Amino acid sequence: RLEAWRQLGSRELNDCKSFHEAIKEYRLHREGKLVPTWRSLILLLMTFLEKPNDRESLRSYQRSHWGSSSGETCVIELSGLAARNLNAPRDRESFREERITKIRERLNENNSTVKLVVMYGRTRKESWEKIAGRTFPPDGILTSGTTIIAHTPAPVAFGLTNEYWEELGLLLRNKAKSFGTRS
Repeated sequence: RLEAWRQLGSRELNDCKSFHEAIKEYRLHREGKLVPTWRSLILLLMTFLEKPNDRESLRSYQRSHWGSSSGETCVIELSGLAARNLNAPRDRESFREERITKIRERLNENNSTVKLVVMYGRTRKESWEKIAGRTFPPDGILTSGTTIIAHTPAPVAFGLTNEYWEELGLLLRNKAKSFGTRS
């Protein structure tokens, strides 16, 4: 992963598909199965954007647009050292404060163009609040300028349904429309 990052220019952000190809992980951006975590987030996004959110549309978005440097999404890991899941042994604290600071800086720098930020995972709420610069209210939704910041459970949390993500996408869309952030 480090070598792939270096080959791609050691930038703060890389194109998701290019990075996965560089580490020879081809499953995520081809025809076929949706990544469970991404599926829920893409469903929320498509609902927010009023775009088709059927299974094939989600697959197509994952394959061609998710985390694309030429697209509309930025996908950032809070941990500087990736792991397949939370149960995988991995140092998740190294670089944490630096990443929080950098993500917050970039969010503030791009506040006028970023319309929606989704931060997920209940166990990392404190980190998300540092990035947001405030405590999340009970509904988990903040606004900062023209940006909506939502804190949600992990997309693969037990009991969450497609309806949950669609309803949240609709709620966020309506909130955006209420203060004119959608174009």
